[in-house]
Amino acid sequence: MQITRVDVTISEAPVRHQFRWRAGLPGSGITNVAARLAIDTDERVTGIAYASRGPIVADLVDRGLRDVLVGAEARSTRSRPY
Repeated sequence: MQITRVDVTISEAPVRHQFRWRAGLPGSGITNVAARLAIDTDERVTGIAYASRGPIVADLVDRGLRDVLVGAEARSTRSRPY
C-alpha cells in the first residue's frame, strides 16, 4: 500500500472560552487556527489527523514532509523518515 497524496486543510474558528493571564501577557486570542491532515493510499485508504497550530503543520508538509511520504510504503516501520 503506497502513499499517493498528502493534503493539509487549514480551518479557523472562534475560540469558545477566551482567557487572559493578566495585563501585559497574551491569552487565548479570539480565533483557533487548526489543520486537517489527510494521507491517501493507492488502495483508497485515507488516514486523517487533526492538529492545532495549522499554519505550522501546513508549513512542515509543504517544506518536505509531503516529498518524503508520497511514494513510501504506508505500512512500513523501517523506512520512517524520522
